[in-house]
Amino acid sequence: MVGSRKYQCEVLYLDRKNDIGVLKFSSETKNNSAEIDLKEELFIGSDVMRVGCGMSEPFRIDYGKVTSVANSVGNMIKGSCRVSIPTIMGGSGGPVYHNHKLIGVAQAIRNISLPVKAVKAQGQMTPLAADMPVYHMTYIIPIHKFMDDPKIVELIKE
Repeated sequence: MVGSRKYQCEVLYLDRKNDIGVLKFSSETKNNSAEIDLKEELFIGSDVMRVGCGMSEPFRIDYGKVTSVANSVGNMIKGSCRVSIPTIMGGSGGPVYHNHKLIGVAQAIRNISLPVKAVKAQGQMTPLAADMPVYHMTYIIPIHKFMDDPKIVELIKE
């Protein structure tokens, strides 16, 4: 990316259970930062964009639309939104924007288990399945969900 720089970061907060972290970087020069939009009400069809570096690839921007709101799939945070932004492994945690404002964080790619075959073991047939990622179905955590954590609220105020 033209004009990009590397910065040293400090981990201010890490919640491994919920897969959430807050980083702080310092710079000798002034940098722009994204406005956080806590009140944005997304609807199906809203344009969104995600920044990511999945699979250690270079920084990139991907675009999509909100395809479902208020999801509760598996162990994901309740109220996640599904978007059509293509995402690859390692893209989780990337910021998601709507109207140039931060509205969420990429949480997970949808996986589907497909039956492959059945094997016979100890006289019984056991089905085997293969998990396959569906790269165009990404779930995001709306930014207002982070405000449920008082430690994150305090760090964002700084």
